[in-house]
Formats: sequence, C-alpha cells, structure tokens
Amino acid sequence: MKKIGLFFGYTGGNTEDVAHIIAKNFDENDIDVLDLTKVSLLKLDEYKQYIFGVSTVGADSWKDASTKNHWDNLFMLLDKIDLKGKKAAIFGLGNQVLYPDHFCEDMGLLYEKLVERGVKIIGHWPGDKYEFTDSRAFVKNQFIGLPIDQDNYPEDTEELVKEWTDLLKTKFK
Repeated sequence: MKKIGLFFGYTGGNTEDVAHIIAKNFDENDIDVLDLTKVSLLKLDEYKQYIFGVSTVGADSWKDASTKNHWDNLFMLLDKIDLKGKKAAIFGLGNQVLYPDHFCEDMGLLYEKLVERGVKIIGHWPGDKYEFTDSRAFVKNQFIGLPIDQDNYPEDTEELVKEWTDLLKTKFK
C-alpha cells in the first residue's frame, strides 16, 4: 500500500482524537498523521493518497474564513498543485442534534474542492445510522465520507471507524 497522508484540523479536539483512532486501524508504516497547524501544506505533494479530517463549525463555515484559517490556506494550495488521479477519503465531525440542517457540512465543501481538482473520492458512507435533515456532505443518498457525532454518540465512534477503515483498505492500494 502506498503511504497515506492523514491531514486533520483542528488540534486538541474531537477531530484530532478521531484521526488517531483511524490511524490505529492502519499499519503505522502505511499512514502519517499530520496536524494542519503544525505542518507545511506543501507536504500534500508527498502523497498520492489522503484522508482528510474536518470539523463543522456550526453556523460559521470556511466561506467566511480568513487567511489565518488552515483549511482556507489548504484550499488556496489545492489550486496550485496537481492532484489529478490521486485518491482521498474524508471524515467529518458534526453534531446531528444541534445542527441537523448542516450535519458535517464542511465535509461537503472539501469534497467539492477535491473533485474540482481531479481527486477520486473513496469511502462513501450510508446515511441510515444518522438523524439529520440536510447536509452538503450527503450526495446521491450517501455521505461522501464518514460522519462522526462524537458529541452525542461517542460510543459509536470506534465501530464506525473500524468499518470505514476496512472499506478504505480495499480502495487504497
């Protein structure tokens, strides 16, 4: 398996915790866990396979982000590097109780940007285990990646991650 770059943001929260749970489901030689706040985004060029971990920030989103936002910086970099033919999976943290109309919404924003740049997205996930009314990350009756509600259902995280990483292992080569 080619090495996977797992990029996550932000530090010190649920996204970081889930990133490390995901990494434990891979051989340590197959994955690098990279904190967007501590690594040059030029590291993206070193990988052909990615996992991106994002958190939804409630009513605010990247649309209003300043250049101090690491994801906004990533979006600008994605416009400058060639990603055609690379593979990526996305996981996102959200709260389906407080934000059922925007559950894991920022996964959808990242998905759209990656697809625009020619990245093949893998790791789509069924929505039947979630209670939400809308999400930009829910496309063609499935999520474009793995949604995690660590706030309301933390007991489900380990099992969801295990199932999802088993799926990813069949798609990453």
